[in-house]
Amino acid sequence: MKKILSILFLCGFIVSIGYVSETYNSGMPKVIKEYNTASKLYLSKETGYYPDGTKKYEDKYYKGKLTSSYRWDSNGKKITENKNSSDWTQTRKSELISDCLKGGAPSREVCECVVESVVEVFTYKEFKSIEDLGQSDLTEEQQKKAQLIFESAVKCSE
Repeated sequence: MKKILSILFLCGFIVSIGYVSETYNSGMPKVIKEYNTASKLYLSKETGYYPDGTKKYEDKYYKGKLTSSYRWDSNGKKITENKNSSDWTQTRKSELISDCLKGGAPSREVCECVVESVVEVFTYKEFKSIEDLGQSDLTEEQQKKAQLIFESAVKCSE
């Protein structure tokens, strides 16, 4: 039995390769990617972290195709499966990062972190529809989502 477990344990290292693909300035991992090498190299999992090391998201893939996507708020509470990112193009994200920097954010890294939080919580259409509203004009659900973004922004700035 011990030999079988040892062989399975070693095989796990052979067929799965993980590495830190992005880090924060502090050296903490921002993104860790894992690849499956069974017959061909495929991305199998990507995990993102907040600057303090709290899990931010986990995307799982099968043969390189996204199969599940989960998000956590800055307090470590699982939000839900992500269905929002499809209408967020890279151009839209870049524009929001640029607006964030123009608004006086301390760094690009902070803005990227905040924008990723926005993308996880709001669809682009929903975000644009509430962008210029005051808090009293938001629905209860929108207020909860806005609170999540605020909490993430605070955590991103730490």
